[in-house]
Amino acid sequence: MTSITIFFLFALALVVVAKPRINGCTEKVYVGNGVDFAISEDAGETWAQRGHNIYPQSIYGVNEYIYVGTNNGIAITKNDGLSWTQTCPIIHTAPCHMFSVFGINARVWMIWLIESGPNGPPNSFYFSISDDNGETWPVNSTLPESNWWYSGLYAVGNKSFVGTSNNGLGMTTDNGTTWKYITTAQGLASDRVGAITGVGDTLYVAAGAGDLNAISISENNGNTWRIQKITTGSGFSGATSIAAVDDQVYVGTQGNGLFISKNGGDLWATKTTADGLLSNTIQSVAVVGSNIYVATDKGLSVSRDGGQTWATKDTGLLPPSSVFANCV
Repeated sequence: MTSITIFFLFALALVVVAKPRINGCTEKVYVGNGVDFAISEDAGETWAQRGHNIYPQSIYGVNEYIYVGTNNGIAITKNDGLSWTQTCPIIHTAPCHMFSVFGINARVWMIWLIESGPNGPPNSFYFSISDDNGETWPVNSTLPESNWWYSGLYAVGNKSFVGTSNNGLGMTTDNGTTWKYITTAQGLASDRVGAITGVGDTLYVAAGAGDLNAISISENNGNTWRIQKITTGSGFSGATSIAAVDDQVYVGTQGNGLFISKNGGDLWATKTTADGLLSNTIQSVAVVGSNIYVATDKGLSVSRDGGQTWATKDTGLLPPSSVFANCV
């Protein structure tokens, strides 16, 4: 395993201020734009750049640990980006892409790819679980390249789920030793998974590119599924991201804005540029309480009232492609 540690030093005047408490906690927001990484410690009002040339593709946080999937391994920080450890689970000569990460306490799941070289083997996809906050990364399984691409991770109990671009939802109950694929034959709306998330045993799977107006819901940890059609607004032609808090579900789309359900996916409302979003092309969504953070292809839109009104926040970066928020 190759590993490098990156430190960022800043010259600054020290001013001690009390961090604002929002939703009963200190709310931190993290964004990446494919090159750089920035953090807000006041729910998106002000920002500090904490990682130049990190090349973030996805972001997930657990307690003080922030995990950033990059095109050069996974980057981990325990101090809000003041220092980073960046690693790839195996020695490699071709690019090592980490494009989906999920965590619960000290356990972290990751999907990653070793890109094919000019004369090397084809692209190789891997699934790894770390049980020590990302200190070590065993290769739990090699994922089929025939699934073409992998889009999202979720885990609960002994089940881990990965979305695929043409073979539905992969599920393992033995940490990746064996896989079962849940497809339209088992009740999914589409075999193209755009995004996946969950709240406990309730899973939400949004259809990917080319499939219209559908979200798949399982309320028993993936055992059975129901399809919920979304008929509000113009519908959507493929989800890019999904977030859920309690019975509230948020689906970002490739050009139809943000879809919001406040009752577990039964009824939906649409938010677009007509409602104040910067763009209808949404890259990523994060939610803490009534605060919604939407990374669009033109910048970051934030709502403080559950999506009723929207404001634009300048993160100091080019438009972010990923956003994550948590309460500490």
